[in-house]
Amino acid sequence: MILSALILILMIPKLTSAQLTRVNYEVNKEVNNQISELIPQEKTNKKTSLFGKILILTSSSVIGGIIGVAINPINALPTAAIGALTIPILSYELISTIRGVKRKSDKWFVKIGTNTTFTNYNKYIKRINSFIGVGRSYHLSDVFSLNWEIFYKSRAFLLNNQRVYYFTYPSDEIRYYDIDVSNNYIDIFLMPSTKLFDFSKSKINISFGPFLSAPIANNTKYTLKYMTKNITNPNDVDFNYDTEEPGEPTVFIGLSFGVEYEFGKQIIQLKYCKAFNSTHQIYHLNDKSRLNTLEIIIGYKF
Repeated sequence: MILSALILILMIPKLTSAQLTRVNYEVNKEVNNQISELIPQEKTNKKTSLFGKILILTSSSVIGGIIGVAINPINALPTAAIGALTIPILSYELISTIRGVKRKSDKWFVKIGTNTTFTNYNKYIKRINSFIGVGRSYHLSDVFSLNWEIFYKSRAFLLNNQRVYYFTYPSDEIRYYDIDVSNNYIDIFLMPSTKLFDFSKSKINISFGPFLSAPIANNTKYTLKYMTKNITNPNDVDFNYDTEEPGEPTVFIGLSFGVEYEFGKQIIQLKYCKAFNSTHQIYHLNDKSRLNTLEIIIGYKF
C-alpha cells in the first residue's frame, strides 16, 4: 500500500487536474480499506434470534401466570390468564427498548368504543356499554400485520320476569326476578390483520383471531317481584339459584372478526366477538350463558 502511494506521488506533476482528483479518490479508498481490516467492526445487528424470542415469550408467560395467581389466589384463573397473555408482550417491548431495537413500522394505539351484548336466551333486553384499551401493531409486511390488544370492558343485558327455583332446606320456593346482568372484563386479543383496499391517504383492513375474556368484577343486580311456594314442577323454571353458588363468572374464549378503516393515524373499526361456548356468567345462578358482542371502535396510532 505504501509503495503504491509513493509511485502515485511521483506521478502527480505529470497529471492533469481531473486525473489528480481520481488519484486522490483511489488513495483515500485504499487507505480506508486497510484501516477497516485492522480495526474490529462493531456489531450492529441487535435483532433477537427466533429461539430467543420464543424463550422470552414462554418464560415471561409462565412468570405472568404466577404473578396472576399470587394477586388473586382465591379466584386465580382470570388474573393468571391476564398475566400470562400480557407480561410476554410487555417483556418483549422492554427488552427491545433496552437493546435499542426500533421499528418505526410497529405502532402503539389506543381505542375507545361502545358495545352491545347478544346472548343465547330467548327474551332479553340489550344494554349499551363503553370500553377502553391499548394495543400494539407489529408490521410483518406491506400487507400483513399482527395486532395485540387489551381492553377493559363491560357486558350487560336485562332478563325480565325470570322464574328462579330457590331451595333452602327444608323448604323451597319459586322467586320471580328481573335480573340486570352486568360484569366487567379484561379482554385480550391476538388479531392477524391484512390490508384489503389501499387508497392514496387511507386503507381498509380486515382482522380475524382469538380472544380471551377474563371477568374481574360482578355487578349483577336482582329485583325481586314476588315469590310462591306453590310448586307443581320444580324443573319448569328459567334458572336454579344455588345456595352453594358456583362462584364468580368464569373465563371464556372466542373468535373475533373486525373491519377497520384507517386514515392517517386515526382508526374506525367494527368488530364482532363470538364466544366459543356457553359458560357461567350470572353470579348466584347455575347458568350457561353465551355472550357475543358487537363493537364500534375509534382509535389513534402513535
